[in-house]
Amino acid sequence: ADDPRFISQDSIHPGCVGSQFADTPHVADPFCFVYATSRQSRIKKPTGGGPGPCTLCGELFRQNMLSEHILRGDLAHSAQYRGTPVQLGYWFLAKPVATLMQQSALATQIAAPFIRGWAEHMAHLEGALEKDNPLGDFLQRIGVPITHAVGTLLLALDTDAGFHFKLWKIRTQHLSNEDLLEIAIAKEKGARQHRQAKAL
Repeated sequence: ADDPRFISQDSIHPGCVGSQFADTPHVADPFCFVYATSRQSRIKKPTGGGPGPCTLCGELFRQNMLSEHILRGDLAHSAQYRGTPVQLGYWFLAKPVATLMQQSALATQIAAPFIRGWAEHMAHLEGALEKDNPLGDFLQRIGVPITHAVGTLLLALDTDAGFHFKLWKIRTQHLSNEDLLEIAIAKEKGARQHRQAKAL
């Protein structure tokens, strides 16, 4: 209880959901959570940069280099890893790459074939794409064990990344995989439109 990051599900304000979903029309209220300690409770509203349903594939979509059809198939198949160390490990490893892609066109060009290969393979497994991507198949075979190991370590060491992942799981437990997919697609579309408008 002395850990300032301690949280229980009872500490969550009823009716609130993840702040990363606050800008979507069908999820009403931003999420707020309580850091409970033995001495006091601090209410803190998370800012940007928390976990989200997609990272690398979403960034490629925002740059108009991946179709919505493939993105949907990728996210639908990836739902099997929801709430697992694989998901946490992927988010942890992918976020710096996505940030670099936002800053560097060269980084995007280098990463794009690998990200597209992964997404197309996932979409193929989901039945959304007839032809498989061999590179994506290879990346999944080596990527899933690696991300699982990383996610497991982050949770075992009680890192901030692991802690916020647990919060995300609590915040979104009332949402189905289909709900999360539609929220993710809506967010990615909004982010892409915002970038396009900003570029004009």
